[in-house]
Amino acid sequence: GAGRPNRVLLPAYRDWLAGSALAGELSITRLVGVDGEVGPTTWERLEPGPTERAIRTVQNIRPDLAKAFAPLVDRDLAIAGCLLVARKQ
Repeated sequence: GAGRPNRVLLPAYRDWLAGSALAGELSITRLVGVDGEVGPTTWERLEPGPTERAIRTVQNIRPDLAKAFAPLVDRDLAIAGCLLVARKQ
């Protein structure tokens, strides 16, 4: 109930929303390596300092991540919390 992806990362929510009959959007609420909430907002509206810190964190831990995470881009792995808002069309 914290809104923080634990076992399901943002790309899975994005894919689910795209394949559903719902309209909606995903917002970022937390970044890895950054204390506190940063949103809800979009990546483009985030301050550069926190996003750079989150990307650096991902790049530092990437060699230790499970192989399943290898194809994911740094930006997607940098998102530690999200908010999904979906509406029936």
